[in-house]
Amino acid sequence: MGRIEWAIWANVQAVYGAPCTLMGGIIGVFDFKNQWAAYYAIAISVIVWLVEYPRSKRRKGNTPARPFQEYIAPIWNAFGPIYKFYYIRFIFHLAVAIPLFFCLPTILGGIFMVSSGTLYFVVCSKYSLIHLAGLL
Repeated sequence: MGRIEWAIWANVQAVYGAPCTLMGGIIGVFDFKNQWAAYYAIAISVIVWLVEYPRSKRRKGNTPARPFQEYIAPIWNAFGPIYKFYYIRFIFHLAVAIPLFFCLPTILGGIFMVSSGTLYFVVCSKYSLIHLAGLL
């Protein structure tokens, strides 16, 4: 049995949580209290999806890049350490999740963000940098 790839697990959790957050935001716009949280969910889901879409490399073996990752990854690599440190992603996902708990339809997206933030905490306690698949 192989080792758990915590970074890939956290990345997939965030990538799948972004559309869930988007759908919750769209539903929350229609006659729910705290509609500001629904509008926030719509905006932040797009940002989280763009940040998390490039897949990181595995420790051993090869990792196939996601479609069109070669166009998004160089943009994020230009930010350098702000994008590459797992600790910053851990803080980002936990901070993003807080407003999602103020509107009922966006709570599931908030749970996704908290869980991906928690997984990034596990990753940042073991490793420090991200290495993207498909890039040198």
